[in-house]
Amino acid sequence: IYIYIYIYIYIYIYIYIYIYIYIYIYIYIYISALCSRAGHQSVCELLLDQGARANSQTRGGATALHRAAYCGHLAIIQLLLTHRADPSLTDDDGSTSLHKAAEQGHVDVCELLVMNCPALRSMKDKRSRLPSDLCLKNSALLELLNPQ
Repeated sequence: IYIYIYIYIYIYIYIYIYIYIYIYIYIYIYISALCSRAGHQSVCELLLDQGARANSQTRGGATALHRAAYCGHLAIIQLLLTHRADPSLTDDDGSTSLHKAAEQGHVDVCELLVMNCPALRSMKDKRSRLPSDLCLKNSALLELLNPQ
């Protein structure tokens, strides 16, 4: 009978740990990326203050910074950079957060990212595109992103 109790406790602990890990991954990775994309600054700040990592990546390699840059949420990008988000991280396509911001034409976001990491201007994605290649219609953005 003791063996059955031992097995029951072992299974209970295993399930508890599995659920805890799943919730941790879901909350701290996917929710923080979702909040960045949706523009919920207060929720992002709460998650980061509670221990969410600013550089956590989704299955596709995107970070919260990628999502916020794509959507043009300048305040969230500043918050993430304050919490040591790495703007040079790439997603599965090799795109940085600067690629995402340039693709959408967010000049103010691009300025902030370049100011924090000038090397982003010369980083190519997997299709060998520079961020400046993604903004051919916006001359102000093209001038900002042209690698010198």
